[in-house]
Amino acid sequence: MVVHFVPEYSITTFVKYLQYKCPSILFKSQEIASITSKRCDEKVISYLTVDGIKLLLKQPNRITDQGLRDLCLLSLMYESAARVQEIIDLTPNSLRISDKPYVVILHGKGNKERIVPLSDSISSLLNEYLRHFGLSRRENTTKPLFPNPQHNPLTRNGINNMLIKYVKMAKQENPGLIPNGLSCHSLRHSKAMGLLESGIELIHIRDFLGHKSVITTEIYARVNPKFIFEAVKSAYVELNLEVPVWVGNKVLLEKLRELTK
Repeated sequence: MVVHFVPEYSITTFVKYLQYKCPSILFKSQEIASITSKRCDEKVISYLTVDGIKLLLKQPNRITDQGLRDLCLLSLMYESAARVQEIIDLTPNSLRISDKPYVVILHGKGNKERIVPLSDSISSLLNEYLRHFGLSRRENTTKPLFPNPQHNPLTRNGINNMLIKYVKMAKQENPGLIPNGLSCHSLRHSKAMGLLESGIELIHIRDFLGHKSVITTEIYARVNPKFIFEAVKSAYVELNLEVPVWVGNKVLLEKLRELTK
């Protein structure tokens, strides 16, 4: 699915900050703050529905080494709503999947750490992956979790090319489930939209995604048609309009006419 939103700008906020920090340019700052924002083209959020995600994850051939790696990477990226760099930086030590609760530890922007819960199914898949490649052995626990053939961390381009390959395969199978403009960040969008449609509150989605402010997370609520429909539906108040007693009552209407004579 593809939806549109208008990005928010922080120039005005920065200029207001300058007014306090640099009083010498107060007048100039006020002039800048009074400039009307220019209308701009809407940006696009492309994301997959749950059925779209299932179709995408059917494409890697898990019998092969590369297919198993790609399936685990894409599944974990969606499950944890991880950014591309967070996936690149993962090592086997980042996973806690031997005992419940299963989690992955992600290092996000500003080196902020967040712990993301994992389902039984993805944990089982990751355990299979670790055993297959010997990544659970002590000497390998600090190596890249998802290496390239040279045993180095995958690059952004490498992961993006991987995704594009499977997107094309999925689109051939069912083009209606695969929108245009998908990128690695689309998997993060897809997870956020799925959580929103499941009734999870925005403040919890904010923490799950690692957003600094819930304002950033509100983008998903503003562009999700199902969420908007449900919000309007829940706020709807049915008006109980009573029909006046004289409507359709010929006898009563005739008496009222006689009173006006």
